[in-house]
Parts: sequence; structure tokens; C-alpha cells
Amino acid sequence: GGRAGEKFAKVTHPVKMGSLTDVFDTDELRAFLERTRDALLEEGIPAEEILYTVEPKIDGLSVCLTYENGRLVLGATRENVTENIAVIGDIPHTLTDPVSLAVRGEVYMPHESFALLNAAREEAGEKLWANPRNAAAGNLRRLDSSGTREAGLSIFVFNYQTGDLYPDGHAPLSHKETVDRMAALGLKTIGIRTVSADLDAVIEAVAEIGRLRESLPYDIDGVVIKVNDLAQRDAMG
Repeated sequence: GGRAGEKFAKVTHPVKMGSLTDVFDTDELRAFLERTRDALLEEGIPAEEILYTVEPKIDGLSVCLTYENGRLVLGATRENVTENIAVIGDIPHTLTDPVSLAVRGEVYMPHESFALLNAAREEAGEKLWANPRNAAAGNLRRLDSSGTREAGLSIFVFNYQTGDLYPDGHAPLSHKETVDRMAALGLKTIGIRTVSADLDAVIEAVAEIGRLRESLPYDIDGVVIKVNDLAQRDAMG
């Protein structure tokens, strides 16, 4: 959300950090599900094997974390912010296995941290942050990492980008497997609420997250639907 600062070097990511395609109502969502299902049916994949995952979309700042031999070596948005990434308590400096990989996550500010931060700013006579997302982005890019530490930021890791998830080089078969494996490595994941081939069940899972939205301790700005099988994604190009 901001311009590149003078302190932070720009970063070339190993995998492009692209944006999601948006749909805004149930009819558009069903059309997406039917379009992807029909494309996979044409590839000869049985309908019951075409699974979708459903997970909340965190409203924060997207980052890429790179680990080499299990140790955190780079945390980046468009810029190298490793020094500030390293002081976020929910980001492990060392994974449970000495693997080398890159993962994508969303740095966010929990509601509790946001309330405490703005209370302190109000007491000091400073301008209040407008919302947790702006506060997360501003504090992740502070020139003094001690300020980032005090801001109470957190992260959810939601996507495996590249590298080896397993010491033996096993290639994961599904998105859900990658999320479960990242959690086993010690990374904080958002969790997948639903894996289903039933389009109505997927749509209902989206509605359920919508009903939970106000009770969550962090902001979300939607729901993410993905084809679960990684080979099926490749088949669709």
C-alpha cells in the first residue's frame, strides 16, 4: 500500500506474487466453480475428484518468507523487510525440518493489537490509524524494527510457493497437503474450512465464513476458493 522506502531494497520473488480474480455474488461464484469443473471434466477427470478448498482471506499485507536449510533468510513485500519480519513473534526463525523453500503469507494486525496501538496514540496526541490493514502495512515498513515489534503484528501463511516442503523432496499433491505440511513445519496457517466436490457445499462454506466475519479477532476481506489438486491446476494451465 505504500511507496518503496529509501532503506528497503527491492526484491525479485522466486514466484510472482500475483493477485486473485474477484467475484462478488453467488451467481458469479457458481459460474467460476462450474467453469473450472467443466474444464477439468473435459480433461477426463471424474467429477468426484474435482475438489475445492475454502478459506478466509486475511486483510493485511502480502509477504514472501524464504527459508534456507530451515532458517529464515528473507522476508519481503516488494522490498526486503527481513529485519522487521524477524521481530514478528508468529514467524519462526527456524523450521522443524531443515528444508529450503519460499512461502507466501499475510501480515496482519489483530483487533486487540489495533485497539491497544490506537489507545496509545490517542494518549500521546498522535493521529489514529484508520484500520488494522493500514496499521499493519505502516508498522511492517518502519525504519526502526523495535516499533514493528511493539505493534503486535501477526501472520497467516496461506500458500507454498517453491522449494522442498519435505527433506526427501516429495512433491505435494494438493493445496491442502501443502497447508498441513507448512503447519507441521511450524508456520502459522489460516487453516482450510472446507474441501469438497459439492458446489453447493462450497457456496455454503463461503456463506458460513461471512456469518462468522464479525466474530473473528482479525479482519478478512473475502474468501479464497482454490482447486485443491495441484496437477488439476496444471491441466487447466
